[in-house]
Amino acid sequence: WKGVLSSAYAIFGIIMIFPINWMANHYGKRTTLSIIFGLVLVGSVGKWFVFTPGNPWKLLIDPLLCSPVWTALSVLTPSMLADVCDDDELQHGMRREGLMGSLFSWIQKTGYALAFFGAGVVLNLTGFNASLGGMQSSSTILGMRLTLAISTAVWSIIAIWLLAYYPLTKERAYEIRDALEARRGA
Repeated sequence: WKGVLSSAYAIFGIIMIFPINWMANHYGKRTTLSIIFGLVLVGSVGKWFVFTPGNPWKLLIDPLLCSPVWTALSVLTPSMLADVCDDDELQHGMRREGLMGSLFSWIQKTGYALAFFGAGVVLNLTGFNASLGGMQSSSTILGMRLTLAISTAVWSIIAIWLLAYYPLTKERAYEIRDALEARRGA
């Protein structure tokens, strides 16, 4: 079932490329990401009901609600970084894509490392015992389900909150681009 779940994430992620680009072009990148993190927030509640024994096909609800965020992060955040580079050039008169790109990459890699570390800590805190395989205690399963649902909700809320402070709207990004082109004479 892990293979089915992972394949569904990949398939839904590919399917969502066009709708995410369409939304970003019509509503702006910040609004699109906020909507998608809102969808993940709904998905976090769904995780409580999806990851239960009995009807394994319910697993397909999870990628339906939560896979678009991976596509959006892969497509929109680099584009938002380019907007930040444009804004930085407008304010300071020089291009610093290398600095911004390396900082972005460092933050991503640090986030991945902390996520793996946190997953290990959570497994230990829930009492997970790898030698038991699928025969974990009911308290361990409960702890894992709570962590999965609650942590997904918490990180979605944090992302939506941070996006509220992202200053570059679609209109502002176009204004910056026009100002830079006028400055460069192109």
